[in-house]
Amino acid sequence: MLIGLEPTISVASLRKNEKELNPYYRFGVILKGGTILSAYKKDQLTKSEDLFNRRSKMVDNKDQPTIIQSDPQKNINEAINIPNEEVNVRHGLEKYNEIVVEKPEIGGLFLHIDKEWLDLMKQGHYGDNPNNPDQGVDHGESAFIELMKYSEDLNLPLYAIVDGKMYLFDTRECVKQGAENYLKTLKEVSMNELLDNAREISIEEKRERAESVVNSTPFDLSRTSEDYELVQYYKNSSGHSSFGISCSYKDLIRRQQRYQMLLKTGAVDPYNPGTAESILMQAKKDLEPLPEMTEKPAFFKALAAKRSRMRIFSIYGFAVEALEAEDTETYKLAEEIVKSAGGSFGECKKLITDRVDANGNFIVKDTDIPSSVRQRVADLKRAA
Repeated sequence: MLIGLEPTISVASLRKNEKELNPYYRFGVILKGGTILSAYKKDQLTKSEDLFNRRSKMVDNKDQPTIIQSDPQKNINEAINIPNEEVNVRHGLEKYNEIVVEKPEIGGLFLHIDKEWLDLMKQGHYGDNPNNPDQGVDHGESAFIELMKYSEDLNLPLYAIVDGKMYLFDTRECVKQGAENYLKTLKEVSMNELLDNAREISIEEKRERAESVVNSTPFDLSRTSEDYELVQYYKNSSGHSSFGISCSYKDLIRRQQRYQMLLKTGAVDPYNPGTAESILMQAKKDLEPLPEMTEKPAFFKALAAKRSRMRIFSIYGFAVEALEAEDTETYKLAEEIVKSAGGSFGECKKLITDRVDANGNFIVKDTDIPSSVRQRVADLKRAA
């Protein structure tokens, strides 16, 4: 994504020989270039507004297209030269500075190895921690070795950062030779050497990378496609119950079976999930418009209509699963409820057929991709 689309990003800097403040992430990228738009002495909670714009709720002028400072050089010097005594009293993300970079250029990948990791590696644990299974690079030796595949696929060198120093690193060789022996062979790499090792990336490669990213759609579709939201409600998926049915029909059946099993075992007051009818009658009640919503300005009326549509798709998804289980009574009741609210199962079916493939995946259209991304790909095609 960084190579192809070159989005405006936020990064943190580290000082050479820095032993106290380590990289926030175990694995990441090292930049060799780009345009610095702004710099801060501590994290400013910037958020991406689109591909090329980031904004901080804390400090930014809302009239500016992105967070651009009039004199970034002065702020850069302050951001990268924070006294240790000031850093030491901070907590969490506030320990790190934040630098916003436009059109970032990647010089390499990094793997951060702290003292704990170094000790574990010398014991033969690569990328895992036997005392904490949740700690590691995707957990395990195979994932540790896999970092070299990322390096080769992107044609970018991998560097280990140890005690504020950089070393050209090969995870495969590290495992093969053993960490203790391999680490003795490493030679420190200066920033100038890193820049010399960095390669220029052609327009053609940027185009290919950009197109591959667009095809994998790593975007928040809920922000660009109303259809995507409706499909999630149709699936009654986790996190989409606020304006929908409390569970899917299949989940209801599982809960009912568990409830019956608990009754037989003598469990005290087990949770009763109710029936399909009771769930649908609650959904019908939820579909009734709230007076305070419909009597207010157009914005609230539109919001009430959107919420009703979400509920209707949730009811439709519930009904489809009921029909698949040959529960036609539940399907008919759901259809009547939707019809009484001014909706239509026909409309729901048309959208689901258009947007969901045979495997249940959402079908992404060009219009779902942010306009800034589409424009970037088009510009690269012309340039290539």
